[in-house]
Amino acid sequence: MKRIAFTLVISTLLFSCTHIVTSNYPGKEKSTLPKVWKGEYTIEYPAFLEMFMGNDKKVNKAKITSKGIEWVISGESSVYTTSDSLKYSQLNGENYLSLHNSHGQYTVFKVKAVSNGLDLYGLTTEAEIEKDKLENYFKKVEQLEVGDENDETGIRLFQVELDDEKLDAFFKSELASKEPIKLRRARK
Repeated sequence: MKRIAFTLVISTLLFSCTHIVTSNYPGKEKSTLPKVWKGEYTIEYPAFLEMFMGNDKKVNKAKITSKGIEWVISGESSVYTTSDSLKYSQLNGENYLSLHNSHGQYTVFKVKAVSNGLDLYGLTTEAEIEKDKLENYFKKVEQLEVGDENDETGIRLFQVELDDEKLDAFFKSELASKEPIKLRRARK
């Protein structure tokens, strides 16, 4: 249950934006995460997520091993492993992490190594967007229901099928959010 809740929270890279979940993961799956990623990290959220997650580096942490990631958010731990709920893949020289949820969907992050850690870019837009704009980058675009008519979060959710040939174009487009979740190497 914690893993489902965490995936939804991570998926909520969303407040007043559009989030995209996928029915598939990008590129070719790898069995282990890169050795250079191994270690302990603090998690820094983009401004629009801070109200949900906070930015207390003492309680928001991640630990990466060769076979998985443990996320600790406000003291609650969720573990994703390459043997069940985590896909690590590569496509055209880019790295991707895909978190699988109980609905058969993936929350996909493009991972960029930076000098002091990793930046995770989710499949989100910073504004509400219509289905036809997403069809330029994805296959089988379907808007999903989130909340009820009184829901004031501003969250829009789409499920898509990734098109490997167009994924990089989405991340380079003006639609894609440019604010990553930042994993920063923990100081010993």
